[in-house]
Amino acid sequence: MKRQKLFWFLILLFGVAIIWLVIQHANITHSDEYLVDIGLPQSPKGEQLVRHSAFTLSYSELHEQARWVMYSINKSRLGGNEERIDRFAADPAVLTGSAVDSDYKKSGYDRGHLAPAADMSWSAQAMKESFLFSNISPQLPAFNRGIWKKLEESVRRWAKQCDSVIVVTGPVFADSIGVLGANRITIPSAYYKILLMFRGNDIIPAAFLIPNEKLEQEIASFVVSIDNLEEITHIDFFPGLPNVLETEVEANECTLLDDIVTHPVFRFKAAS
Repeated sequence: MKRQKLFWFLILLFGVAIIWLVIQHANITHSDEYLVDIGLPQSPKGEQLVRHSAFTLSYSELHEQARWVMYSINKSRLGGNEERIDRFAADPAVLTGSAVDSDYKKSGYDRGHLAPAADMSWSAQAMKESFLFSNISPQLPAFNRGIWKKLEESVRRWAKQCDSVIVVTGPVFADSIGVLGANRITIPSAYYKILLMFRGNDIIPAAFLIPNEKLEQEIASFVVSIDNLEEITHIDFFPGLPNVLETEVEANECTLLDDIVTHPVFRFKAAS
């Protein structure tokens, strides 16, 4: 009898392990497999590279926020059920100390997410990380709750039409609006978002540059090329792409049809 109970216990344990592995595999995005080939964006020397479970960022102590945040999403991650926590916190991984909540209080600016909390519902840890101040930037309320939110929602919609998406997003410090808080956080003049959307070995790139202000235009009005963003930000976003492909991908502007990215499409084969 004891052997029979042990047998069924081991069967149950094996079944639980299989289910766990399936869930973990579902949370590995197609684009995660290509991150090694694409490489991380290259930004100025002296900035700290911070790796969290949900995203990687380059922290600028000068501006007291991330210069860029990079992460990937797919249908499975967007189908998570972790609820938004709204608990902002300093990032203990930032060696020089990140911004803090008091910097934003009564400033008139929202604590704007770079990697959106809604993209992090796949993990309690990911959701918690999205509220670290290393992932936060001062955004005008009308911008954060308006066109920026609309772009974030569009990205999630496009991701559900693809295998997965690599996202790079961040602030533009040129012509900054000013500073806020005791930590003198730079108030960006604009924000960018870059997408590499994967369907099989095809890549559909898209890039957007949007001023940090109240806007009534559609997001299609703010389509730019990745090359254009590299000139403005002085960041090489995808240094690991093969040179010919990098030139083609970064020079083209996407086409939006009914708020869906349809063009251009490039073939990408990961390094073996």
